[in-house]
Amino acid sequence: MRMKITVMPPLLLLLVCSVSTGPTTTDTGKEPAAQSSLQDIHAVLRELTVLLAQQKVAIASLPKQNQVAFSASLLAEGVFTAPVRGVYHFDWHIAQYANALHATGVDLMKSSDRVFMAYEQNTFGFGSSSNGVNLFLEVGESVYLRLWKSTTLFDNQSHHTTFSGHLLFPM
Repeated sequence: MRMKITVMPPLLLLLVCSVSTGPTTTDTGKEPAAQSSLQDIHAVLRELTVLLAQQKVAIASLPKQNQVAFSASLLAEGVFTAPVRGVYHFDWHIAQYANALHATGVDLMKSSDRVFMAYEQNTFGFGSSSNGVNLFLEVGESVYLRLWKSTTLFDNQSHHTTFSGHLLFPM
């Protein structure tokens, strides 16, 4: 399901709010109320224009974020080494066809330390398991998946078993 959100631009909102249901001229013969409202709108527009220009300058001066992303099928080498110090998010998905003798299980390893795991054992059909974690990494630290002893994985050109991640923010 897709939700559509409509935002009314400030100018339109200002115009709607400034519409008067009263007469367009004053009883004292002074300038029409509509002319006064139009001048108010122009004044607000000038202020908004200045504010927008200031915000554009402020946004342009923000530091650029390092963009780091990683994805690998376990048919290929699946070791990630952090290029920048920061917090990263990793996801892994493992798959297996029914095997009564062997489950499938992997550990997410940070350098040589076990961090988290995913496990699946089924005796009929296709099974899968997934997990994810956020990790703080120093430059050069590695993260990879390690298959459990006496377990199996299934993967092919459809990439049922994957390991991916991205930098959430540098530190």
